[in-house]
Amino acid sequence: MDDRLTILQVIYSFQMGGSERMASTIVSGIDRSRFRPLVCGLNGDGPLTELLRKEDIPCFILNRRVGKDWSLPRQIYRILRDQRVDVVQTHHLGQFLYTVGPARLLGIPVIHTEHEYYTFLQRSRLQWIARWVLPLVWKTVVVGEDVGRFLVDRIGIAPKKLEIIHQGIEMPKSGSAEITAVRTELGLNSSVGPVIGHVARLTAAKDQDVLLRAFARVHESLPAARLVMVGDGELRDRLVGLAADLGLGESVRFVGFRSDVQRLLPAFDLFVLSSHEEGLPISLLEAMAAGRPAVATSVGCIPDLLRNGAAGVLVPPHSPEELADAILNLLSDSSARAAYAQAGRREVEARFSLKKMLQCYEALYREAVGSRRRLRP
Repeated sequence: MDDRLTILQVIYSFQMGGSERMASTIVSGIDRSRFRPLVCGLNGDGPLTELLRKEDIPCFILNRRVGKDWSLPRQIYRILRDQRVDVVQTHHLGQFLYTVGPARLLGIPVIHTEHEYYTFLQRSRLQWIARWVLPLVWKTVVVGEDVGRFLVDRIGIAPKKLEIIHQGIEMPKSGSAEITAVRTELGLNSSVGPVIGHVARLTAAKDQDVLLRAFARVHESLPAARLVMVGDGELRDRLVGLAADLGLGESVRFVGFRSDVQRLLPAFDLFVLSSHEEGLPISLLEAMAAGRPAVATSVGCIPDLLRNGAAGVLVPPHSPEELADAILNLLSDSSARAAYAQAGRREVEARFSLKKMLQCYEALYREAVGSRRRLRP
């Protein structure tokens, strides 16, 4: 008999977005002698499936129809029942809405995770929905203090039902990457100038249009500079076309999805994020842990992560001119790059430990199961 607690993560899809990467980090890292992890993606397959199955983590791929798909609750109910799930964790409100009914019918506690709040700001109707449904959650987890403040102040979540658990990452070993080999693999020969790295899904929220326009200005001053864009998404073709229209040619490398991001990061001289909507970006955490100085937009949890400019350069969103100026200023100042790199790595070590995050979730899962058992007649 398997006495482990079965924990189901419900995510948007098996593509590699931020919340999906967080869920995969949890299921890959929790103690497999005590927990049995499962993952369910509502919107189809993706590269994450293969990575998880290599770790013997069962994946349930649902194919949500366009619009409201009322078949999903029935499918989720069968997974919860057949897999004898003890705790279900949902990521973002859409996944919660499809999961909460089946979970409550089966008496399974729900832990809901919100990774950002900008979606609520854009769609006021979601705030109304959240006020009605989030009280059904056993516990709401947020990835940063600003998300927690929003849910308490604007949605009305009771502070006692809120838990802040920062995303945790594993600190890379210093000097473990072969920078020359990685640059050669990416087509960056020895004559290339500074290399700017960007890791994100190619989606509207990440505002890569702004990044490409900023890099065009950088390229005018530094023709040998190169931009490496790691990630894939629905905007890839349009962004490739924009890079061509801007005359950037081979100066921009679109390398697509990579499962070895931490290996690539040390090969960058600078890491840049241009998002106008953000939660707590895992790629920025990983860049800081790898000792890469960062330039990022002042949105979501980023100002707190960069300690309001002490651990990296902050710029306003939607401004390619200011982003370009920040990149050029930092590339021209090696001492500032070194200082930001050291401060960023210290920040991640102090606040975003993978071990601490996993311990918090394991304790939360055990507490949730304990509350379920206490409520049984």
